[in-house]
Amino acid sequence: PVRQPALELAPARLDLGTLTPNQPARATVQLRNPGPFVRPSLVASSARCQGQGLPESLAPGQTATLTVVCQSDLLGPLQEQLVLLDGDVLATLAIAGKVAPLLGFDTTFVDLRPDFDQTQSADVHLTGARAAQARPRVTTSGGDMVTVTPLPAKAGAVPGFRIACRGHKVGMHAGSLVIATGLPEPPTLTLSWGCRVPATLQVEPS
Repeated sequence: PVRQPALELAPARLDLGTLTPNQPARATVQLRNPGPFVRPSLVASSARCQGQGLPESLAPGQTATLTVVCQSDLLGPLQEQLVLLDGDVLATLAIAGKVAPLLGFDTTFVDLRPDFDQTQSADVHLTGARAAQARPRVTTSGGDMVTVTPLPAKAGAVPGFRIACRGHKVGMHAGSLVIATGLPEPPTLTLSWGCRVPATLQVEPS
């Protein structure tokens, strides 16, 4: 059978690790053509990652360096692919990474549902590259339904808070916790919370 063209990649999978927002990430991948002669082209799964420096051709045994540049404009996981083609697929490079905020909360929303006259709480922590340098201070809890207290400081641990809601008012309550970070960027952080307190009496028919 005729051997299909294929390129060897090193590494075969590119892990970019944790990325800083809006700072392009660069990495290199070594290409080797075990044969036969190919004229590779490149197709990206999206505009977030692109390849640079791809040669017009690779003879058997020839090597080349491909530079991969990825944009970190969206927070969260980064999962992309670069596909090398010459008619058929020569190789597929999987790219993985995570774009983490410089500073943020480890959750996007706190949902508390205490029974009437009971208290329910949730712990939230800071996350991001600047979490260890932050000196957070509560500027507003966002309403009288919740109390916010700093978690005990532990060596090497990032700062955090306990948000507690006492269900003394029936209904759905919502607000936003705002903290001053003690850093020039970002100076403040905001976290939304909701506290739903069920009624203890029902009237039928309503």
